[in-house]
Amino acid sequence: MAEITGLERAAVPHLDIRAEIRAVFVLAVNRACGQHFRSWATGNMQISGMTRRLISVSIRWHFRRLRQYSSKLDVPKTELDIDKTVDATCANGGFLQLEFDKPRKNTVKLLLFFDCGGTMYPFAELSNNLFQAVHKANHFKDVKTYYFHNCIYSKVYKTAECEMGDWYDLDYVFKHTDKDYKVIIVGDAQMAPEELFDLNGNYSGPNDGMSGFEWNQLLRSKYKKCVWLNPRRHASLSRSLSWMESEEALANIYDMYPLTVDGLKDAITNLMAPR
Repeated sequence: MAEITGLERAAVPHLDIRAEIRAVFVLAVNRACGQHFRSWATGNMQISGMTRRLISVSIRWHFRRLRQYSSKLDVPKTELDIDKTVDATCANGGFLQLEFDKPRKNTVKLLLFFDCGGTMYPFAELSNNLFQAVHKANHFKDVKTYYFHNCIYSKVYKTAECEMGDWYDLDYVFKHTDKDYKVIIVGDAQMAPEELFDLNGNYSGPNDGMSGFEWNQLLRSKYKKCVWLNPRRHASLSRSLSWMESEEALANIYDMYPLTVDGLKDAITNLMAPR
């Protein structure tokens, strides 16, 4: 694990030892992950198993921040309150005294779209880690996951294989979600411009009267919060190269972030920010 510098150590709040240890651990994990995240994402097998596990821990840690609690439920106090238990035990001369509180429910609902196949093959393991981090968290009110190839059109697929006909209408997704779902799209936005802008640009399925660009505009308009995580994010470079035209166009629709530790952190901060 990466060594923590004195400056970083000094920046950790000294409010209590548990928070301090947790903060130091997160700093170490993020530093280790930041050095290797992109290499692992592109399938570099030289990355150690330990580093891969640290990256997975970091992904899960950041997704834990996607929490918005409802008011406490009118139910018995059945949830262990760690902070109150520590305080009560200290006040009780070190003899354990358990404290409980009423449980609260996380109100966050997630809508995930994963780009699969083609240029996304090198990032399949990384995408799977994101998928597992969300579904293993088990604290979201609802999670719905769909798949697409290159661009989101009128249909989204039920599985990562993206097989012809094994799909839902995008209108079906709209009808079964509301504007409060937080949308995360994972993809590299790499496609020929005609795939995005042409009315018949979808070579693996129907366009249903609109271009991919228009379908993405419609998707963005349906939800309050949408982010795009891009493992190949070129940022300002995409404005100077014609073959990156699609990435730049989609970045003008969605808030697009690089699929890195810092990018994931910034994207989740965006999702949790007020309107």
